[in-house]
Amino acid sequence: MLKRYVVASLVIIIVAVATAGIAYGANSKLTYNASCTVEVFVRAPATNLPSPGPDFLTFTNNLAANEVSLATPTVYGLLAKAEKLSIGEVASKVQIGPAIGIGAFRVSANDTDPKRTKGLASNGCGTYVSVITKQRANELNNDVKAIQKRIDSLQIDVTRLLKIPAGRRTGAQILTLATEQETLRQNSQLVVQYKTMPPDNITVLTPATNVAATRSVSLKKYLLVAIVGALIVIFLFVLVAEAFAPQRRGDTGSALD
Repeated sequence: MLKRYVVASLVIIIVAVATAGIAYGANSKLTYNASCTVEVFVRAPATNLPSPGPDFLTFTNNLAANEVSLATPTVYGLLAKAEKLSIGEVASKVQIGPAIGIGAFRVSANDTDPKRTKGLASNGCGTYVSVITKQRANELNNDVKAIQKRIDSLQIDVTRLLKIPAGRRTGAQILTLATEQETLRQNSQLVVQYKTMPPDNITVLTPATNVAATRSVSLKKYLLVAIVGALIVIFLFVLVAEAFAPQRRGDTGSALD
């Protein structure tokens, strides 16, 4: 019974595969990919040296991710200006994500031009390093200024309270003075921590050296869809043909009678 559908089935499959090949040729574009990695190891002031355990690693990676997130709009703007692209185009061509390592991030770029692809990746890593370095320095300076402003304000009040003879101070004034003196001590210690911290490690770990070619669409995916579609068409074709076959045989028998 099925032998009479072999030719039709082959024609359907050939047409489906040919259509998939034409669609693949029309939509497939050769693109290139390049990547590099940067290290964003930033430090926070601490009264005690942290141990390199899971909590410390998580905290460090979160600090790094926050710096990368804050820097990304500026980086995209600078890359857009340097490469003469829109910010939207840069965002579609350059991405950054976590990499293996403490505070490590992978900057990847894709484009139809291999030279531009490598340039986008290299400039992306370099720009992230320069932007985050400047951004981090500004953050630390602003933090120190804020602490110093707090110290100056506290010092004025402490000086005022110290001018009151000890025997004439009220209980509330004694408590306030002790609290503010301790706060001054802790804030002064915090300034020392900021100014004596080791420098952050913000640098390019691995430069963009290789450019890999990829296709924008998968031929296997197109062929799979085409074959599945062809099988469905063949099934429906056989189903309809067999449904009308008894009627044709009945009409033939009546004509012979």
